[in-house]
Amino acid sequence: MLFRSEEPEFYDYLVWKLTEQNLEAVRQFAAMGVDAITIDESGATSDMISPRQFERFCAPTTKALVDEARRLGLKTIVMYWGGVMDRLDLIAGIAPDAILVEASMKGYTNDIGAIAEAIGDRISLFGNLNPHTELELVTDSELERLVAAQCEAGRKARGFFISPASPITPDTPLARVQRFIELARHHGAS
Repeated sequence: MLFRSEEPEFYDYLVWKLTEQNLEAVRQFAAMGVDAITIDESGATSDMISPRQFERFCAPTTKALVDEARRLGLKTIVMYWGGVMDRLDLIAGIAPDAILVEASMKGYTNDIGAIAEAIGDRISLFGNLNPHTELELVTDSELERLVAAQCEAGRKARGFFISPASPITPDTPLARVQRFIELARHHGAS
């Protein structure tokens, strides 16, 4: 959605109307008996908006969704498909149960170790291995190094789920996926 920064009241009106619709969807999901919801915040990343804009326009609506989900007994996973390093305290203030961030690419870095350290025991964290360059194409020894490093870094968060940042690519052999799972179990338990 495009808007003119000179018209923040109009944008507020639209965003809160959409938020009302999303709050109703959260209520419907709860009534259906789901355990958790994901909230896609792709437009709330450093490659899209500034931290000030994030705090002004995105954090309040996402917090409203997280709070309503929590009130209804649902867990929340907020997904950021872009850079987040400059807004981690703001994200932690929203207080979702977990965050999932994109792999470092497109000119920004999402460092799992720095993210885990910044959010600490406030939020659980999903890993962000690049499914193409760090899962499909690497050697077995490099895959083990990457998995071990993410598991170790993730221990600083409240909880950690080793995972690729995006869907596994179609050309990734099943044996590689199985090896990834073995490594995740091994390094996650150690």
